[in-house]
Amino acid sequence: MRSIGLFPLLATVGALGLAVAIGIFGAGIVAFALVVVTVLMHSKLSTGWRVTCGLAIVVFAVGYAPIEYGSRIKTLRAKVDAGGAEALSVRDCAGLWLLNVGVAVGGTLAGFPELAQQTLLLSVRGPEERTWESDFPMGSIRVEEVVERYLHLARESRQDVVVLPPSTIRMGTAGPRTHAQWRRGLALDPFTIEGVAVRRGIEWMLELEGTVPVDYPPSATLELFRIGGVPVVVDEGLFDALEQRGWLHPYEAHWRWTVIR
Repeated sequence: MRSIGLFPLLATVGALGLAVAIGIFGAGIVAFALVVVTVLMHSKLSTGWRVTCGLAIVVFAVGYAPIEYGSRIKTLRAKVDAGGAEALSVRDCAGLWLLNVGVAVGGTLAGFPELAQQTLLLSVRGPEERTWESDFPMGSIRVEEVVERYLHLARESRQDVVVLPPSTIRMGTAGPRTHAQWRRGLALDPFTIEGVAVRRGIEWMLELEGTVPVDYPPSATLELFRIGGVPVVVDEGLFDALEQRGWLHPYEAHWRWTVIR
């Protein structure tokens, strides 16, 4: 009996697990194609035939995936529109829950780790407030503008301690479309900042805290990309229905950091 190395074994288990997840979501043809490729890779066919057949099936699955995905999303949307969140079956909820995890994984691979982490935490029941000690928000031009206004307010005051009033930022898509700005725009919108400024000689120390609600809007769609002209869209309203069913758990993210200038 031929032994299987650790990496091929993990790859096989991972592929079959992914197939099960895709099947639960409702993309049966793509899930079946993934199973066939996995079985094919362990068949007794020659390496050339295995690679050729595997690539052919993968190309088919990739090409068909957005069609099957889009059809499934439209079916779920029709259910929610007709009967509300309660119209979703347990399988529907499980599929959408897995899709939310997939969105988080995709966000990590695409270089948006903060958004990915916030998205993944929706899948786990936890505290209503979660805190990050990081100056990550300072990479946003809009946050920097608020900090400058706070500094001006503090320097113009005649006090050693100044309470900084709340300021809410809508990130939007304005400003430079750099990866750094997109990271913050997607993870921190809307973002409400407040804090305290303390005089330290000729400098000011700003103790800042920013909050952002982490949940899905009742009705919004986000086009991720296109495959062969077919758009791959995330219907965020379906995840809102999942929140109503208790499968996803909204919370408020708090970012705390210090600025000394």
